[in-house]
Amino acid sequence: MATILHIMDYGGPYSGNFISSLLFLEEKITKELGFNSIFIFSERAKQRPWLNLIQKRKIPIFFIDKKLSLLKRVKNIITIVKDYNVILVHSHFTTFDLDAVFVAKYLKAKVIWHVHSGLFKKITIKQKLKDLIKIRFIANNWIDSVITVSDSVSEIMKQRGVISSKIITINNGIDIKRFSKMDKKKKVILRRQNNILQNQKVFLLFGWSPYIKGVDLFINASKILWDLGYTNILCFIVYGEKSKDIICKMIADIPWIRAIPPIENVAELYNISDCFVSASRSEGFSYSIGEAMISRLLIVSSNLPHLIRIFSLAGKGFITFENEDIQDLVVNLERTLKTSSKEICELGNLNYKYIKENYTVNKWCKKIIDLYNFLLN
Repeated sequence: MATILHIMDYGGPYSGNFISSLLFLEEKITKELGFNSIFIFSERAKQRPWLNLIQKRKIPIFFIDKKLSLLKRVKNIITIVKDYNVILVHSHFTTFDLDAVFVAKYLKAKVIWHVHSGLFKKITIKQKLKDLIKIRFIANNWIDSVITVSDSVSEIMKQRGVISSKIITINNGIDIKRFSKMDKKKKVILRRQNNILQNQKVFLLFGWSPYIKGVDLFINASKILWDLGYTNILCFIVYGEKSKDIICKMIADIPWIRAIPPIENVAELYNISDCFVSASRSEGFSYSIGEAMISRLLIVSSNLPHLIRIFSLAGKGFITFENEDIQDLVVNLERTLKTSSKEICELGNLNYKYIKENYTVNKWCKKIIDLYNFLLN
C-alpha cells in the first residue's frame, strides 16, 4: 500500500497539539486517501510517554540520530523505508529537510517541507550561505511544496530564497476535543488544589525559550502592576526542559510569580487561569493562543502583525500591546483586571466561537489532504 512518510525533529516531554494534529491527519490519510503512514522522530523522542498514543494506532515508529552526518542519516532512512511504498515525504521543523529531499529523490517520491516557526529575526551572512545551498540549489529544484504556518513565516522563506510558487500558507488547527469546558465547581476545586486564593487573578505564560517568549517583559510588567497596588495577581510561567533554571533565577523570590512545569493535560493550566499572556518577540503560529481562546480565556499578546491578522477578528477578547513595550503590556494587563466578570465571560465565549469556526484541526487537516491530492495527482 502507498505510504506517506513524516520525518520530524520533535521530542517534547508532552504530546501537545502537534502530536494530536499528526494523529488526526494520519486517520484522514487512511480513510480518505487509503494510504499508510510512517513516523520517524529524532532520537530525543525515545521513551516519551506520548509514543503510546501512536503505538496504539499501530503506526510504524522509527528514530534517527540527528548528530549523524547527513549522508548516514539518509542511508539509515532509506534502509528503514525500503519495504514501504513511500510516495510522499513530509518533513517537519527543518532539521531533516535535506534528508527528506534526498530520500524522496532516491524513492522518486514527492517531498514537502513544513516550516512551523519563523525565528530568524535577521537573516545573517552565515544563514545566507547555508540557504544558498539548501534552498537555491537544492530546494527550489527538488522540493514540491513548502508549507508555512503563517504569512509571516512565508515572507521569511521568500527572503531566504524559496520560490513563491512553491510556498503555501496553512495555519495550524486546534484539536478542540482536548479542551472541554470545565464547570465552575470543578474549576474552584482545581484552583484550590493549586493554592490559588479565591480573589486572585491568574496570568499564564509559556516560557520554553525565555527571550523569545518575552519572559523578562512579563516579569517586569508584573512588578509594575504589583507596585500599582494589584496585589491580587498571580503569574504562572511554564518552563521548558532547558529553561527551568533560567526562569527560576529570573523570578528569584518574587512571591506573586510561580515557575511551573509543563503537563500533559494542558487544559488544566488554562482552566485555572483568567488570562493568557503571549509576550513573544517572534512567533510562527501560536498554538497556545488558539488553545487559550478555545478555553475561553482573555488574551494579551504582543502585536506581531500576522498574529493580529490571524486572531484579532475574534473581537475584544484578543488584546494586543506594542511588542517589547513593557509599559504598554502593563496597561493592557491592567485592562483585563478592570474588566467585569460578565464581560470576561462574554469575550471568552467569543474567543471560543472564533477558533471553533476558523481554526480547528479538522479544517487544517482538509487543507493538508487537498495539498497531498494536488501533488500526487
